Amino acid sequence: MIGALFALGGALSWGASQIISKAGVAHTSVTRFVLIRALVGLTCMLTYGFLTSGFTLPEISLIGWAMLAGALDFVLGTMLFVLALKRIQAHEAASLANSAPLWGVVGAWIVLGEPFSFTVLVAALLVVAGAYLLTSRNGRRDTGTSTTGFAMALGAGVSWGVAETVPAKYCLSQGMDAATFQLIMLCTATLLLVIVHTISRMKGSAPAPTRKGTVTAILSGFLGFFLGWVFWLRGVDLSPASLVAPLRGATIIFAFAGSAVFLKERPTGRALVGMLLIVSGVVFVLLSAG
Repeated sequence: MIGALFALGGALSWGASQIISKAGVAHTSVTRFVLIRALVGLTCMLTYGFLTSGFTLPEISLIGWAMLAGALDFVLGTMLFVLALKRIQAHEAASLANSAPLWGVVGAWIVLGEPFSFTVLVAALLVVAGAYLLTSRNGRRDTGTSTTGFAMALGAGVSWGVAETVPAKYCLSQGMDAATFQLIMLCTATLLLVIVHTISRMKGSAPAPTRKGTVTAILSGFLGFFLGWVFWLRGVDLSPASLVAPLRGATIIFAFAGSAVFLKERPTGRALVGMLLIVSGVVFVLLSAG
């Protein structure tokens, strides 16, 4: 249960980060926004490591797994999600992107060889079913733009789900400490994003940055790239990956509520039904943990 609570703390941080991203991404380029998030996360992680137990030098193979997680989650997944936010509403993008629990459970079974659990499978399916219903289909936007946005958000979910479960659990189970794992992720992501942002600037297509875009990127980076991962890795370290992965779906709840309160979005009745399914899935997996 302690591991589940840490995982929920990570979900809350990630949900808040996603809402903040929606509010700020329109005020700067995608590559600059994500790069600022990575730099903030890296700075916070270095400070956190030096103030606590510091970092250790892991095996080369584990470094490779951590680098893969950073590329999948902080670069590919985040870029896809931010691009989706430019095309669809926040609660829609968060719904599909946070289908990550399904991919996390599947990855834990296939790659990590964790035992099959019918209870966790049902919880994951409830989360995904809720995410599907949360995606409103009101036809108010251009069909092509919306379809592309939905596809990008789903792609982000696949990247996040695999990265946050398979490499994370494998590295931690092989003795890598969470702080070192997160540091390697952030170093990898920062390097890749510097390259991507430099190429983008050379093309000269990026809009001029604004103060709002920079501030929201900093806040989003702290919550999404630092705090959320500190909580999540603690949860993964304390519990089986296939058990905590469905709790990743709780991010939808926080993002859903935040989009309505802070962004003034008006989800449909389908979205409310989807919310109930998400809550059911979270409660189901918590009961199984007890």
